[in-house]
Amino acid sequence: MAECNNLYELLHGLIHLEVKKETRKIGKEQLEEVGYDEAAGMHYALWKGKRMYYPRGYSRENVAAAVGFVRLEQDVESPHRYRAGDFDVREGDVVVDAGAAEGNFALEVVERARKVYIVEPDHKWVEALRKTFEPWADKVVIVERLLGNTEDEAHTRIDSFVEEGEIGFLKMDVEGAEAESLRGAAETLANSRNVRCAICAYHRKGAEKEIREILEGMGFFTATTGGYMFFKDDIDSWVDCELRRGIVRAEKGQGWTV
Repeated sequence: MAECNNLYELLHGLIHLEVKKETRKIGKEQLEEVGYDEAAGMHYALWKGKRMYYPRGYSRENVAAAVGFVRLEQDVESPHRYRAGDFDVREGDVVVDAGAAEGNFALEVVERARKVYIVEPDHKWVEALRKTFEPWADKVVIVERLLGNTEDEAHTRIDSFVEEGEIGFLKMDVEGAEAESLRGAAETLANSRNVRCAICAYHRKGAEKEIREILEGMGFFTATTGGYMFFKDDIDSWVDCELRRGIVRAEKGQGWTV
């Protein structure tokens, strides 16, 4: 019976990705959602009613395709969805969005957050992020460095830049550096009494197990999103024909909602 349930969950995740491909198709309606800011020299798309800017050189078609991918990634049935139901940013939370790219996650929660730290090392994205979050410049800090567990000109640790000493929500999508980045947040997470984490677990073989062990060792309850992902950019995925869980959700404090 357990094998049947696992097979159903696997097929459900794969079918979701196939059916939802239609959200990435570029048509007249998708192109009409993309605007151009002449003063900034950048295209933007509306995301949850707010302007989300894209780097210089992105065409209307590039932006429409990129937004379609984000919609697919954050669909309610996607294994890559960060937030779900009560597992969300709360009013007054200090938020860390690590590996922001276009910043869709931070943009969705910026109005309810007390402060948002955006970590993104790619300068082309940083310029666009500064424009996107211009209306909230008083409470958004953009950190243009690689995240990990060291501190130098190119790298930083969450423990080094979170001035409040504690956070309410951590979203992390840092291309395989998630485990080391959690170790670099050990002090902040220890001080955070009611904190939720959404950590990408598919970039490396064995990452889910390592991430869950780190978080559970800090007193978190952990679970994964449903369905599976195939990460084509990791050779181990091809060698092992491996499907991986998308996100580890974790919570410490009152309640258990992941």
